Amino acid sequence: MSLDPKKVEKIIELLTQQNQLLQEIKDVMEKIPNDCSDIPIDTLGTSWEEKSISGLGFVIEDVGGGFSWRVNRAESPSRAAVKGERWEGEFTKLFVKGSGREGQGRILYWYRR
Repeated sequence: MSLDPKKVEKIIELLTQQNQLLQEIKDVMEKIPNDCSDIPIDTLGTSWEEKSISGLGFVIEDVGGGFSWRVNRAESPSRAAVKGERWEGEFTKLFVKGSGREGQGRILYWYRR
C-alpha cells in the first residue's frame, strides 16, 4: 500500500500546525498564575520599603491608613493606593510607603510557582 504524496504532504502540514499550536498553548500556560499570597502594609511608616517579590499582577485589598506604591524601579512614579486598583503585569519589586496614619493595608498578588 502506498500513500499519495499529496496526502503525505497534507498530513505533515497539519502536524506542523498542530505542533505550533501546542507550543503557543504552552507559552500561554507558563504565564498563567497558579498561586497567590498577600503583602501586609504598615501604613504608619513613612519611608519607602522594598518588597522583592516576583508576581504576575496584584490588587489592593485594603488601604488601611493609606499608602503609596510603585513597581520595579525606585525612581518610577508612585501612586496613591486605591482599594480595588489592579496592576496587570509582571513585576519583581514592589515599593510601598505608608502615609503616617495608623492602619494596615494589604496587597494580594498572584504568581506562578
